[in-house]
Amino acid sequence: MSQALAKGDLDGLPNAAKRHLKGLTAASHASTLTWEELKKPMQDRAMHRRTLVLRVEELMVQSGLSLSHCIDHLIGSINAGTEKGLGVMNAAAELAQTSKGKKAPHKARLYDWVKRFRAMGVMGLVDAHKGRQREFYGWETQALKYWLQPTRPKAAIIAGWLEEEGWASATASRVQYFFKHLPETLNKEAPQRQGPHHYHQNHKPYVIRDNTVLPVGLIYTGDGHTCDVYIAHPVTGKPWRAEFTPWLDLRSHYPVGWYVSEAESGVNTLFSLSQAIVEHDHVPAAIYVDPGSGFKNRMMNNETTGFYARMGIEPLLALPGNARGKGLIEGFFNHFEEYVGKKFPTYCGHCRTDDELRALRGKVDKGTIKLPSFAEYFDAISNYMERYKTKHQDGLGCAPADLWAELERTALEMPAEAIIRPFMERTVQNWRVRLFNRRYQGDALKDYEGKLVMVQYNLHDLRQVAVFDLEHRWVCDAAIVNPVAAQTQSRIEELQQHRALKQKERHLRHIKEIEDRARPVISPEERIKTLTDIIEYTRLDTTEDDFNAKDCLFLGNESEEEATPKLNFRDCLD
Repeated sequence: MSQALAKGDLDGLPNAAKRHLKGLTAASHASTLTWEELKKPMQDRAMHRRTLVLRVEELMVQSGLSLSHCIDHLIGSINAGTEKGLGVMNAAAELAQTSKGKKAPHKARLYDWVKRFRAMGVMGLVDAHKGRQREFYGWETQALKYWLQPTRPKAAIIAGWLEEEGWASATASRVQYFFKHLPETLNKEAPQRQGPHHYHQNHKPYVIRDNTVLPVGLIYTGDGHTCDVYIAHPVTGKPWRAEFTPWLDLRSHYPVGWYVSEAESGVNTLFSLSQAIVEHDHVPAAIYVDPGSGFKNRMMNNETTGFYARMGIEPLLALPGNARGKGLIEGFFNHFEEYVGKKFPTYCGHCRTDDELRALRGKVDKGTIKLPSFAEYFDAISNYMERYKTKHQDGLGCAPADLWAELERTALEMPAEAIIRPFMERTVQNWRVRLFNRRYQGDALKDYEGKLVMVQYNLHDLRQVAVFDLEHRWVCDAAIVNPVAAQTQSRIEELQQHRALKQKERHLRHIKEIEDRARPVISPEERIKTLTDIIEYTRLDTTEDDFNAKDCLFLGNESEEEATPKLNFRDCLD
């Protein structure tokens, strides 16, 4: 028996699901529809039938013949094309589209229309056959709530849940039929069922950007990528995955620069981008990157001392988690791993099976698979980048190098040393500035006491820094006054040591947690003390109750024990 929707049944469902359920209930109650609620095609067919019925009635009045004779006359005149009634031929032609090409309807059908019009008026001419109408059972709302869960339950399982809730009509076949005829927005690819992010990235239409309108060299795009190949670490020799940071011109797809390092950071971005600028003597107007820490940090983004601001580059940040927004660089990484990564036996990409991935590290540790060296992998990347420049691309209609040749350069006016060196704002105190727990002193800093200055440093050598005012005018070169003992002068190596120390601390905390979980709740000492407290005998205080233990317990000496007669079991048996 069909049931109507309750007022709060649709709470929590998307609008598409609400519309679908309301449509089901309306279809199951189609017999109660009024003329205004009918769809226009049904109204048009009813009005065409009314035109023919009224013409039959008119012929009966004019001729005085019977209904049967008038219907025969109308059919004959329509087929002969001699019918003069207003709109009759047009109505017959419209109805003939559903009558297998015949000019006039069948006599029995016309006779039925007349009878129904006389009984119910124009509503009697509405299509009586509305097709197979699915009954609304009432469990459809709850079934949709289960179906749209991100756990993605199967139809047969949902049928079992509904049966447990008391819906006897929710058989497996009915539930599967219901889900099979859902709209596309509610089927297996529904965003609620597979997750909004996956739906947005793989199914939802997106805006197609036309990069052909951009001049060559206007915008660079780049990103960091952890390579899917285990190689030997250049220092430790242990399995390691390098970080690859390339930069591509958005119009020509030309790789303007790239860098290989340990992990994505602002240092990698600075080195790779500055290398691309110096090599081609060209400064792009903007870069299109994701909002990761390697591209969005104080060293690169600061409005005063940041690398982008100093070079006049505008950073365009993509939406977080939107891979489609960076389609060029993401597609580049995919082709890179297919062409370069899969050449190596230590490839560890997601396309390998789980069994192979689990066994890969064991084979490397045993020496069954030899780790490629850093030099071998670096040469493979270098060869790929050179080939990529000259390889024809269908989307471009030529090779990237052919379009890059059209570059109109914006020449670099700063020396390469100044580009690679980052800036930081510092306050002068006691004629000194402090940077990375080091103090630098210069005679000219006495005129800037208590003021902000910009300190330019070399990542590879921190023995001396250059100091500039906020207008980027050189003040002095300040030398270090308190070198830190037992530490390298290279800032990069210091960062690596700091990271290794923090990693060691995390491992020690993890080991401590494992030991704490394995330790029993009650220690052996506490366990013995507890048992001692339980069996300890506490003597009663005899001073108040004048208690005499001899009255209850024999406390005689050895001589008294010997005088006590002994029990003989033979005496009991006699």
